[in-house]
Amino acid sequence: MLKRILNRIFNFFIKFFIKKGKTMNCSNIKPEDVFDSEYIKRYNELHEDIHYRLKYLHSTIIILEKINNFRFDLFLERDKTAFWDIIIWNFINSSIILICGLVSDTGTDTHTLTNPINS
Repeated sequence: MLKRILNRIFNFFIKFFIKKGKTMNCSNIKPEDVFDSEYIKRYNELHEDIHYRLKYLHSTIIILEKINNFRFDLFLERDKTAFWDIIIWNFINSSIILICGLVSDTGTDTHTLTNPINS
């Protein structure tokens, strides 16, 4: 609902400026022109962190898929795969912790997927 209201307000201002014969050229505006440099630095740091965590999660899931598809039965008896079972569970636990962090971290120094700007 908020998004719809903001879109209506934005559309009103666009129509208002066009009707008055004034247009805004936003193609040359840089983030530094609009935001404080300290905010931009912090925002970029937190986005790099979230990007790193997403890459790590993606890599972890790919490794899990590779391990899961590997034919251990050709090399080991089923009761001798305890090591690999522990590795798989550690990857799963690590993925769950990463997902929880990406969705619900509450620290002041983190971004989350549900609230990208926490500070």
